[in-house]
Amino acid sequence: MVNRSLSMLVVEANPDHHLLIGYSCQVNKFQVKPVFATTAEEALEYLEIYANDKQLFPQLVLLDLLVPRPEKGLQLIKDIRAVYPRLPVVVLSQHQDHDDIQRAYDMGANSFIAKPLNLLDWEEHFQILLSYWLTVVTLSPA
Repeated sequence: MVNRSLSMLVVEANPDHHLLIGYSCQVNKFQVKPVFATTAEEALEYLEIYANDKQLFPQLVLLDLLVPRPEKGLQLIKDIRAVYPRLPVVVLSQHQDHDDIQRAYDMGANSFIAKPLNLLDWEEHFQILLSYWLTVVTLSPA
């Protein structure tokens, strides 16, 4: 039986993107519970607080590198890997610098996805992203 629900920590500083991500999570066939952090520090605090809570600890981290600078996002990937090595981290960013993309993978990102440009693309990206993480991948137990 396929699990069709996912708890997801979204690390995103742009409030407009919070709305787009929240909407894109609502209009698909999966039950996704996004929790938003606007800084790397907030994200780490959330992970630490809920590390032992199977209901609230995320199964996936969706990260914009620009929180507020690429260096912060890259360091967050490294910090997550150091403490939660099996927690999937997907970078979703408008920032497409080739060196930063390579560094994100070097730090342990599982995927790097360019942010969509319009609402229909956001919906499509999230349908594919969530379908992959919920029906194709077997996630590590919490």
